[in-house]
Amino acid sequence: HWSTRVSRRAGISLVEVALASGLLAIVGLALMSMFRTGVQSTARAGEVQMATSLAAKGMDALTSLEFKLLDRKTAGPVPMDLSQLGEVGDALPPEKAALLADGVLYRGTFEVEGVEPGLLRLKINLTWERQGAGQQQPGTLTVIRLRADPIFAMGVR
Repeated sequence: HWSTRVSRRAGISLVEVALASGLLAIVGLALMSMFRTGVQSTARAGEVQMATSLAAKGMDALTSLEFKLLDRKTAGPVPMDLSQLGEVGDALPPEKAALLADGVLYRGTFEVEGVEPGLLRLKINLTWERQGAGQQQPGTLTVIRLRADPIFAMGVR
């Protein structure tokens, strides 16, 4: 004999749907937060990579100069022309001393300090900040290299 009663567990209740929706929303928000953090980290890594590349090119430009020319540039920080990297000047207009790439403004300076006779410390400072970003910290990078005068070094032997 077949029962004509309808089972009480035939469907999903409204409470179960609400609970499942709430759990899905919580998991979705957590995933969105992780995705946003990952995108920000990737963007920051790109900024650091660009700054490192600019600093390396700037240091190459400085080390390619003769020691006699470097020895004369011992006064404080000098702006670097990042738009035409390699050209270092004493008085650059602000728009030439900066480079805007992918919404990030990079500025650089260099210093040459005499450490000892025949030895110079070359220092490049780069700063950058994303344009229009309210909460992001500006970045900084400093590269230092020592440069010996080859003529002085030959005389020491």
